[in-house]
Amino acid sequence: MKAGRAGAQSLGAFIRIHGLPVMVLLLGLGGTYIVWNNASRDATRLRQAEFEFRVDEIIGSIGNRFLAHEQILRGVAGLFRASNEVDRSQFRAYAAELKLDHAYPGIQSIGYAVRIPAEGLKSHIEQVRGEGFPEYDIWPADLRETYSSLVYIEPFSGRNLRAFGFDMFTEPTRRAAMERARDHNASAISGRVELAQEDGIDVQPGFVMYLPVYPNRLPHATLADRRAHIAGWVGASFRMKDLMQGVLRHRSGEIRGILRVRMFDGPSPDSLMYDSESGDSGAWDAVTTAQVFRTLRGIELAGRQWTLEAVSAPAFHAQPDDSRLPWIAGSGAATSLLLTLLVAQLTLRHAHAETAAADRGRELVERRQIEDALRASEERFRDLARKDVLTGLSSPRAFREEAAMLIKLAARTGVPSALAFLDLDDFKLVNDTMGHAEGDRVLQCIGEALAKSTRSTDLVGRLGGDEFVVLLPEAEAASAKLFFDRLHEQLLELMRDHGWPVGVSMGVAFFPTAPPSADDALHFADSVMYMAKKAGKNRTATAEFPSVEQRPERSTPANSPQHS
Repeated sequence: MKAGRAGAQSLGAFIRIHGLPVMVLLLGLGGTYIVWNNASRDATRLRQAEFEFRVDEIIGSIGNRFLAHEQILRGVAGLFRASNEVDRSQFRAYAAELKLDHAYPGIQSIGYAVRIPAEGLKSHIEQVRGEGFPEYDIWPADLRETYSSLVYIEPFSGRNLRAFGFDMFTEPTRRAAMERARDHNASAISGRVELAQEDGIDVQPGFVMYLPVYPNRLPHATLADRRAHIAGWVGASFRMKDLMQGVLRHRSGEIRGILRVRMFDGPSPDSLMYDSESGDSGAWDAVTTAQVFRTLRGIELAGRQWTLEAVSAPAFHAQPDDSRLPWIAGSGAATSLLLTLLVAQLTLRHAHAETAAADRGRELVERRQIEDALRASEERFRDLARKDVLTGLSSPRAFREEAAMLIKLAARTGVPSALAFLDLDDFKLVNDTMGHAEGDRVLQCIGEALAKSTRSTDLVGRLGGDEFVVLLPEAEAASAKLFFDRLHEQLLELMRDHGWPVGVSMGVAFFPTAPPSADDALHFADSVMYMAKKAGKNRTATAEFPSVEQRPERSTPANSPQHS
């Protein structure tokens, strides 16, 4: 029995001595993980936003290039419409002035396909042969009611000579695009085809863009008129790989190895037109399961639906996301270990002190020390979660909590307030051209300027990325506007002094009475800031929060805000 009681007492002493340090270690590491995980999620969201931004840039470049190609064809069509007849030398001179290889890499050729009724076929062939092309003929040579022939093509050299005399109307894919252009009097692109210019070397998927040409003297207002009076088509042929390399030539260094871009003809990823990693597709297929981001985007181009697929590679995610993560993990683990050692030491003392009644007082002191250490640890973790590590301003969570308390106070006292939402214009240019360290320095300088310019009763925070917010409690609209105008000028002067190509778009919301919540106030100020963006960036827009009678379910600026 005595041996049993002794064993139980020994087990209890062991638990008392070792259990509390283990619990403190687990709690410390658990708290560290929670803070680290939240920061990691923020970094992942930022990386996702960067991925989507890069995809948007690529789609924008493709759309802009196609608009430029359409304008080229409209210019060529205008040449035919402005003259009763355009001969070969005039067409060649016009095409030479376009300098396509230099200004628009990726265009294989531009040309003119004339429509020929069956009864005019013989005279047409004799005319072209008389121009110095004795072997000219229209191909394919099958009999049909109506012919078309690619009579002009520039540059008239190399592989383009293979398309001379080709009747594109005989090929179903090209014909569908030519008919669509004719019927709608608009530009149209074909589906995926193999160009007639291909000679078996480096064969690429291709397509053709068409624009109809009608004689000036004949009507073409109705569908029937357009079908009856079509004179021909101007067109541009493209080899897809050459085109996309031209479109992405300024971004090839940014996306190579980190993004894979593929283009498909149609609304689904079935008919592959282009693959940015075609030379290393095996390596990319091997990492497909490790990718994090993938998106499919539909693109409407001249009446044709294309699908763009973008996939991120592990190299994209290997770039540094957030410098806070190692610091949070290291400091949290170190603090947890120190607390564990401290608690272990104190509990061991407590165990020895239990044997002597004279040490009761010291036991109480040591217990208070443990509690104080735990409270200090909680305060450090709380401060870590409530402060933005880079700027020292309030974190998004802390700002919302403190703003909610100030709004409740304003609701009780009836005092007005003002909230400014700041977004840095062209901030990405600093990261891209000067490096992320310089971008961090921009954010730190902005945070220092905001902290120095505001009162101790004001609330300043960083919502993430290049977005900041400033809440002025007990502030009339007129005085708040003067303050934020001065603040805007100070920030712009700061950017100029450092040579940073960054502007500041600021939305200032005035609240004569307290808004329903902090989220409503932030949403309204954010909307006002986007008004400044739409007005040209790098300016201040102001608006008053609508009254209860005017207020919709979620408030946005009801009247056009003032800009400065």
